[in-house]
Amino acid sequence: MSSVKQATIESKILDAASVHLGGETVLGMFRGHTGVSPVMLPLIGSIIFKPRTVMVTEGSVITLQQSVWSQSTVVRLVSRHECGSTPIELGRWGLKIADDATVFAALGSLEDMREVARLAAPRGD
Repeated sequence: MSSVKQATIESKILDAASVHLGGETVLGMFRGHTGVSPVMLPLIGSIIFKPRTVMVTEGSVITLQQSVWSQSTVVRLVSRHECGSTPIELGRWGLKIADDATVFAALGSLEDMREVARLAAPRGD
């Protein structure tokens, strides 16, 4: 996917997510899906995953479900957690936040996923 198209989709997701952000500024985000790692996705197709976007703001880690039919449409808020107050497990291909399903990063989003995990982690005093 071209970087222009990806930027357009992410801009639309940010606009659609604004109702869930509570006026906070988004510091980082990545797009991915639940279900299977990106390594397995080409083998089984996209029939069993739910597209997700994970955003981190100054105070929250927010997971949103996207539409299967439109990458830029936010369907619902999946979870919202205070940064630093919930366990976050960064794996090789995915990010697990509290008891939520693991969100596997889209293949071009691995660095973004790592940055979101870094921003959402507990800060040392």
